[in-house]
Amino acid sequence: MRHFTLIAAVLALSSGVTGTATASPPQDDAAFEALLEEANELMLRLPLRYHIRAYESLAGSREPAAIEELTRRYDKPDLPKDQERYLMASSLSVIGKKGKDGLVEALAAWRGEASAAEDAWLWRHALEVEIQLAGPDGAAEIARNARSTALRGAAIEALAATSSEPLYDLIPELLQSPPKKEQDQIALMGAYASALTALGNKKTQTETPWKKLALTLVATFEDEDVPRAAKLILARHLAAELDAEAVVLEAAAWRTLLAKRAQEAKDRRKEGDKAAPKADDADDEYVRPRFFGVEVTGERICYLLDLSDSMAAPIPPEWKPKGAPESGPRVRKKRKKGDLPTEADIPWYIVKTRFDVAREHLRVSLERLQPDQKFCVIGFGTRAEYIKGTKGMVKATSGNVKKVLKELDGIKIGAPQGERVHGTIWGDTNLHAGLKLAFATSKKGRVKGAGYVDPDTFVSGADTLFVLSDGDPSVDDYTVTDVDYGDGRVITDKESKREGKERTMKMNFIGPYSNWPLLLEDTRRMNMLREVEIHVISVGDADEQALGMLADIGLGKLQVFGRSKD
Repeated sequence: MRHFTLIAAVLALSSGVTGTATASPPQDDAAFEALLEEANELMLRLPLRYHIRAYESLAGSREPAAIEELTRRYDKPDLPKDQERYLMASSLSVIGKKGKDGLVEALAAWRGEASAAEDAWLWRHALEVEIQLAGPDGAAEIARNARSTALRGAAIEALAATSSEPLYDLIPELLQSPPKKEQDQIALMGAYASALTALGNKKTQTETPWKKLALTLVATFEDEDVPRAAKLILARHLAAELDAEAVVLEAAAWRTLLAKRAQEAKDRRKEGDKAAPKADDADDEYVRPRFFGVEVTGERICYLLDLSDSMAAPIPPEWKPKGAPESGPRVRKKRKKGDLPTEADIPWYIVKTRFDVAREHLRVSLERLQPDQKFCVIGFGTRAEYIKGTKGMVKATSGNVKKVLKELDGIKIGAPQGERVHGTIWGDTNLHAGLKLAFATSKKGRVKGAGYVDPDTFVSGADTLFVLSDGDPSVDDYTVTDVDYGDGRVITDKESKREGKERTMKMNFIGPYSNWPLLLEDTRRMNMLREVEIHVISVGDADEQALGMLADIGLGKLQVFGRSKD
């Protein structure tokens, strides 16, 4: 494993997408020229964090000329092109609800020059600003008539982000003319379900028009032409919004629950707003896979495993069940056919490290899968790659499961190196690379181009993602070497983030996705329209609040080993 002597870490970020300070809106041409000169100087620097500052300064000026400058840069971005474009689009969130004359027209012109499906993230952010400044009519028209389903979905997402009331009539209208392709139906349902969640709260759930919209969407469960994957997305959102314990694809169950919630609201008003009990509304129709005790509702599961060096750390005694044997046979006992393993079957006497914990729980999870279910296992350290046997979403046959487990059993912890006192595995924690690969995976393997809007990922990619990690992200794929600009922290080890004091003329700058706010924002992009269920397993010292936010993006759960919370 290659170690860097000195690393310039990403600057601390505060609220918003990145939270970096933006320039005050310029009052005249001279002020704008100064702003542009500063942005150009930042763009000459190689690290992406300086480009982010340039983009946010331009967007934050709210000047039409600044948007025209961003349009030019978006058309011919620096490398890495995709991420530069996504970061430019995200910078529009700093504009807020104030704008200058011509700003809406400049944003619309930018969108007009970037109208491919992969530009959906730009459309989502640009339209949100346009809605706040000029109203929702333009976005609603795009949702009706745009040729690209991804752009139609982005318009709905923008309307949802601004809690636009036209959605109450727009979504039922759009449901009358569904697209023919399966991937398009899934993508639009992702937008509809997200809108339902964005518009919902404890009050609107019991009143029209939210309840009317919910009932309209519930009717799609009875439509045989609606793909099961689309129905599952809707059911997950309904379950989260209505506090249901079961995720089912039956319209009658949801109608009953909606009526029940309405009655409970009336009762709360009479009794002083007592909390509503959890619903137990329908039998579970799925054979549910599970990992670390967390059950999933989907059928195509991607396991994303942290294989960074910190996973070599020994586990504390209290992580093992009480009374777990200290020794036992090295050869695993063969089970009878059809006898599914449980967590109680884990041979804890061979479990010494965090990696051992992850491997043994994964063994239980994989061996419980049904042959008609699909799965994929991705490991991430400094790099991210498929574990042998799953070069994409594959059927959960015994042969495929055995290939994966053989590969994991073959991973050995290397000798300690420097501050990696417990040994080495795959290096640092590149969670962003793992997420990118997971969202770009279909049954054919990694798709080319923009995986977050690729038709194959909607139809055959993961509908459920388990993320297991023991620490915070420490690197991404965008580390570059550049001169020291005198800001930021200098750290001597990326995993421990130990701070040093020496500075040199040349430094290695960690990319932006080693920072939680930007990592979470890019995960929202990747999961826009896809609506993959994301569950997060923490087996170490990671930021629980950040991990919980990662799970929230996918309406999933955070499981801190030994305890869980929604």
